[in-house]
Amino acid sequence: MPIELAKKKQVNPFYLFVRLTLYRVVSIFLIVFALQYWASALGINSDSLRFDLMEEHWQLVITILCVLLPVSALGLWAGSSWGVVIFLLAAITELIMYQGFPQLFGEGFLRVFFYLICLVLFTVLISLGFLLENKR
Repeated sequence: MPIELAKKKQVNPFYLFVRLTLYRVVSIFLIVFALQYWASALGINSDSLRFDLMEEHWQLVITILCVLLPVSALGLWAGSSWGVVIFLLAAITELIMYQGFPQLFGEGFLRVFFYLICLVLFTVLISLGFLLENKR
């Protein structure tokens, strides 16, 4: 008696192309952000921003973001679901950082705007994927 495997659902190729393109564009931005944080941690931007001279709250978030941002960029570039999860962790970290504690980290308006736009686009894209999947 042969074992039958579950059939894979067909996904619209245009949807896959749009999703992967969005993920890859976002991953390029995340690599740039990660390089900025690494440059700050290593003191490349200026000597006053070296990691050992930073205040503790900056040391904490730079340590977290220097790991989360490149990992999420790699996951998004590959188009994997774990990349989106790590991206959400990085986005929530930076949103809390800039919106919750502006007196410590500054405003970070462009970063906040970037993450909010990405979250909206990801939500729309994932919702569209569920609609296309249920339609078949």
